[in-house]
Amino acid sequence: MGLRLTEAEAAALAKQHGVEIPEAPKRVRPTDGLNKLERAFADHLKWMQEVRLIEWWKFEGITLALARSRNGVKGARFCPDFCTMDNEGRITCWETKGFMREAAHARLKIAAELFPGIRFVLVKRVAGEWIFTDYSDGKAVME
Repeated sequence: MGLRLTEAEAAALAKQHGVEIPEAPKRVRPTDGLNKLERAFADHLKWMQEVRLIEWWKFEGITLALARSRNGVKGARFCPDFCTMDNEGRITCWETKGFMREAAHARLKIAAELFPGIRFVLVKRVAGEWIFTDYSDGKAVME
């Protein structure tokens, strides 16, 4: 059985014996709430805005109700990763996925059916290339 010490006890013991304990390196995590794929796509959206393909974009800007709440049970919701508005005022919801579970796929399809005025696009990145699948009109179409 090993000896277990608190940080304070270890520091006191090290000081007593003239040993310096190096500080553990701190991992810096981004505080924006985005994962690596989302951050890369946010950079892509910034570029789209710079070249005036879109007017604005927002991370997790809206939540759509897919089913009503009943008997105290919260209904199904869908919060797309990004929303954009193009120069003609059209809204697109972008969902970034490295891996997609069946439930997420179903929510994306249902959202596209329930909100026909909004374009829904699945975004993946394969070998550094963006792959877009458009779910508008209830059909998944590769771009």
